[in-house]
Amino acid sequence: FIHIAIKADLIEVETSRGSVQGFDHDFGSNKTQRFFGYGQVFLGIPYAKPPLGERRFTLPEDICQYNESGQTHNATYYRPRCYQGVDAFDPAESISEDCLYLNVITPAVNGTFPVMVFIHGGTFTTGGADIYHWKGAIRNLVSRGIVVVTIQYRLGLIGFFTTYTETFPPNRGLYDQILALRWVNQEISSFGGDPNSVTFYGQSAGGVSVSDLSLSPLARGLFHQTIQTSGSAIQELETMTDRRGSIHQDRAMQVCNINSTNWGSPEKDNALLKCLLQASPQELIAFDFSNAKMWNVALDGAILPDYPEKLAANRPKYPALIGDVLEEFAMFMPDIFSSNLSSFGPHTTLDILNRHWPGFDNVTAKEMTDFVNDAFSDGTLPADDDHVGWAKLVTDDF
Repeated sequence: FIHIAIKADLIEVETSRGSVQGFDHDFGSNKTQRFFGYGQVFLGIPYAKPPLGERRFTLPEDICQYNESGQTHNATYYRPRCYQGVDAFDPAESISEDCLYLNVITPAVNGTFPVMVFIHGGTFTTGGADIYHWKGAIRNLVSRGIVVVTIQYRLGLIGFFTTYTETFPPNRGLYDQILALRWVNQEISSFGGDPNSVTFYGQSAGGVSVSDLSLSPLARGLFHQTIQTSGSAIQELETMTDRRGSIHQDRAMQVCNINSTNWGSPEKDNALLKCLLQASPQELIAFDFSNAKMWNVALDGAILPDYPEKLAANRPKYPALIGDVLEEFAMFMPDIFSSNLSSFGPHTTLDILNRHWPGFDNVTAKEMTDFVNDAFSDGTLPADDDHVGWAKLVTDDF
């Protein structure tokens, strides 16, 4: 992984897990420039032991020391993103299974500033903490007296494949996020942040994560207000009997040629574990863009011990800001359909429903299609040959 040295003063911070060395950067105060403001930057701080080898499918383990030798941890460059297929944001970025790192950008390590923890999106399949660069963080937030923390979590099969057993525990990617939030709670004061004033912010799959963890008893007290963009707990939820759960069985067949008979039995789990530990990371993510089935958060009895609407009754009372992004789903259409704009029409909503939620009978499918199209139009549907209109409608639908 190649990193570029930046001319700046180095800054060392002592934490309970050891010392880390970052840098500061001053863009100046001219707000007519693209970047302005001053910040102190710490990139690539580990918050968990690397999930390598036998740890590939286990829950994350806390890291006690950054370097057992006592050396200062180099926090002057981004670490690779978690292993993933083609990233719609930046397909050239480095990827690795050793990816459980976070970044801290602060106005000053000797302050007591409110904190914003950001979770990236990407359908639990792509993305990374470096998408929203430290330069923009300084300009937009740090210059206004906010400490910014961006984190990474395991994606795709590595982070979300499950048989609902201890061999493949559900929601590993969300457990990664919880451990990162605990790191913030324990260490952010060393970087000038106030652990009692943490805003948890996520976009798309990150918004789903924020929504889920705002309901979870395992994340109580780790943040104090939330921002959700284009994602909610109800939107991406999978139960043990959910048809969308077949993505796990699909991957077992595609990667290991193991069928769903006796799914979840010790014998089946042992065979899957042997295969998936031996598989290369490239093999594990090879099918992530093969169809519209997506990885989802599981109703696991731990992070989500009940349905979201029931957990909401006991949700802590704190401020929440919720919104969405117009036509956000458009960026995923080429990957899902591998076709051009002319393919969009009245049938497209049904195509996606059948791919993402298979099993509808004809009557139910028509009712669902009519409901979705009506809900996201002004009452007048696009003409059959208005391909742009249908593309916009479908991206709002989903």
